[in-house]
Amino acid sequence: MPNRIIKESICTSPNLNELSVEAERHFYRLLTRSDDWGCFEATPAVILGFCYPLQLKKVTEAKIDKWQQELAERGLIGYWITDGRIYGQFLKFDTHNKTEVDDDGNQIRHRRKTPIAPQQLSSFQNILEHLRTSIDKYCNPNPTPNPDLNHKPSYVAEKPATPPTLPFIDPIQKRHEAIKKAWGELKLDTPEGRKEFDPGGKVDFAQQQQKILNWAKANRRSNWKRFIANWINRTLDDTSPGRMKMLVEPGQFVPYITPCNPLINR
Repeated sequence: MPNRIIKESICTSPNLNELSVEAERHFYRLLTRSDDWGCFEATPAVILGFCYPLQLKKVTEAKIDKWQQELAERGLIGYWITDGRIYGQFLKFDTHNKTEVDDDGNQIRHRRKTPIAPQQLSSFQNILEHLRTSIDKYCNPNPTPNPDLNHKPSYVAEKPATPPTLPFIDPIQKRHEAIKKAWGELKLDTPEGRKEFDPGGKVDFAQQQQKILNWAKANRRSNWKRFIANWINRTLDDTSPGRMKMLVEPGQFVPYITPCNPLINR
């Protein structure tokens, strides 16, 4: 904003000297916000931020409302509303503030900061009443004194479809089922199969199966059949005639069965 000049005539101005001390101070601060047409945005929240940035704890919007109404009552400022925003204009701006002139004597004014002021301006109190009426009308668009409480709308919105509930799959239970399936494929669930795998009877298969189930609660494997075979092999001695050795080649798994324990079909 351009700098404004305050004349010494403010000391003897009847209108200014009828103001309260706070309203007179507010007048000078508003003067710094005006453009070259004497117009400014007078929305209290905007004025509070621009004119009192270091006094936000002392000055409130209610005080600004009071001061701006006092300025309007003394004939110093007029107000109007455009698009729901309050604007003000110093009524004697051109009398006390001179802008630059060109060679032809025409005033040079900077770009407007506000919409063009109408011919008829209002007091700040009328502006606030107009805003309150607009807000009440907006909040209650059909202020019928005797509304029909039994009225039902012709259109009833359909309830959104409930998404299908997917069954919960317990990952631990799924692992246990895979272990028991692999256990059966190795024929470790029958006495004949366990005897063929461990002729010496050194392995407690029920205990080993429970250990594997407990281990699977916190761990996963992609090939449980291979894992079980390795687990049982670790419980056998190296000299056990039924020990099954595993040979892993790149890209495939090939079980190598000792001659004394031909588990080729497992």
